[in-house]
Amino acid sequence: MAEQARAFIEHAKQEGFQVDMVLRDNDQIYKKGFDRVMETEGVKTKRLALRSPNLNAYVERFIQTLQVECLDYFLVFGKRHLDYLIREFVDYYHECRPHQGIGNVLLPKPGDSTNPDRDTCEEPAALPLDLSHIKCETRLGGLLRHYYHDAA
Repeated sequence: MAEQARAFIEHAKQEGFQVDMVLRDNDQIYKKGFDRVMETEGVKTKRLALRSPNLNAYVERFIQTLQVECLDYFLVFGKRHLDYLIREFVDYYHECRPHQGIGNVLLPKPGDSTNPDRDTCEEPAALPLDLSHIKCETRLGGLLRHYYHDAA
């Protein structure tokens, strides 16, 4: 783990990131070497609370999303390739990917009868669609797609 800690610090320096603090769990693999390397580099190491499985839930969910929506579709041919895939997905995730609905309520799917408000509302009249202003931005060879209205 000491070698991994040194590699992490070196990578962060190469990418231009300043590392002030590292959160880690209480796994036995971190014994003393990891913390010692971080301490010599001036990085504070903070251990997570014991028996707190949901403490890293957001990070673990993001990693699962990255794996399922991106990495499962590629054979990774080295560190630079993996860095490229992750960088492209993170940009897409933060800039384009829809996360939640309006007012933190998921939008109903067409024909979805599980929405309680659906029964009280009538379907709006269909408007003619003009698809000439809709553009598609793709990333990673078309795996990630973002549709948007082009300014007329």
